[in-house]
Amino acid sequence: MNDRKFSRARSVAGVALSALIVATFAAEGARGHAYLEAEETMAGTLYEAIINLPHGCDGLPTDTIAVKIPDNMVVVQPPAADGWTVSAKKARFDQPKSVAGETVTEGFVQLRWSGGSIPDDEVGQVRFQGLIVDGLKSGTKLHFMTVQYCQDKSQRWIEIQQPGQELSDMEAPAPFLTIIDETMSAGTATTDKVDHSKHSMH
Repeated sequence: MNDRKFSRARSVAGVALSALIVATFAAEGARGHAYLEAEETMAGTLYEAIINLPHGCDGLPTDTIAVKIPDNMVVVQPPAADGWTVSAKKARFDQPKSVAGETVTEGFVQLRWSGGSIPDDEVGQVRFQGLIVDGLKSGTKLHFMTVQYCQDKSQRWIEIQQPGQELSDMEAPAPFLTIIDETMSAGTATTDKVDHSKHSMH
């Protein structure tokens, strides 16, 4: 996707894409594994991924976070976060994607935040925005494989749920997003403006 098409896609989204890392008290983390705050959205929409990280690695604080971007999501530009160094890996896609009416042939495939610190006993939160590919069927799942690094240890949230497998039986499931159609309730979808006021690290 060339620079002109990036600009056009950004104008369709109508919002500057960014990322923040925030920390919240552990009492707010109701789950023991990493998960998306909004787990449903519709195809062809702007989506803000908010990945909650319930703890560090065996008592150590998190100092680096890496997220693999799902195949059916296009991050238009690298994010930024105060107090962290953000890097983005870019590559050509195996298959062209239709996003906001544009054909996209390359984009960011991994985001990485480093140089900060989230205490082990606090819930970490990483945010970034992107466009969901057009035409996805209801029920399609997008997995956000996430790895936390804590000095010489790591916590890898990369397991993909298999047919018939219970989520509760998995040790470290990858956070996932489910595509819904317009006839279903989208109460948890984040396709509108979002509130960044919660414990943001500026």
